Amino acid sequence: MIDYVTVEIGSNGSTVMVEPELRKGLTRRVFRRMLDGSLEWAAYDDWRMHNERARFFGFASRDLPASMTS
Repeated sequence: MIDYVTVEIGSNGSTVMVEPELRKGLTRRVFRRMLDGSLEWAAYDDWRMHNERARFFGFASRDLPASMTS
């Protein structure tokens, strides 16, 4: 079975890409692209509960992680 990246839209219109479930019990992440092209990530559960108010963290790369591109 192949898992795909999904896209969700928050209550204020923010768009995030949701990481596929890698292993049962492993925390999933969501990524959003900033205006300068960089990425930020948040825990999927935090996003589901708070949408745009979720706590986002900077991501060192401008590319999505391998779990989302392979």
